[in-house]
Amino acid sequence: MVLRLLRTDPTEEHPKDNTTTEALLNMYHDLASVAHQHASTAARLAREATNHFQNHENQSLADSTSESTFRHVLCRQMLPLVPISSYLDRLHTKANFDPRRLASHVDGLLPLRLSWQALRNQLPNGPST
Repeated sequence: MVLRLLRTDPTEEHPKDNTTTEALLNMYHDLASVAHQHASTAARLAREATNHFQNHENQSLADSTSESTFRHVLCRQMLPLVPISSYLDRLHTKANFDPRRLASHVDGLLPLRLSWQALRNQLPNGPST
């Protein structure tokens, strides 16, 4: 059923398939909602981990070096949040949770945004609400 939805054009809907299409779009909405919660939780936990690491009282030179290494590794591991957040935001705002509407859209700035996040050594934000 999902493949049938993806093969059809969103503007050419058949009246007999309207209930099936509606059920599939509801399923995509539910999946996107769960993905949004997971991405938001991951971003929040990463911010809390860096804040917890920074707020220790005994900050020696070795601790500051390990803190920068920890932040660098954590920022690299959180880079997949950049395309996930972008896709979830586009799925919500531009496609109204219909993946057929995003099939032809290519995000040309995604490599630049990934490089920018990695260069700045900054934690990516989670998806917008």
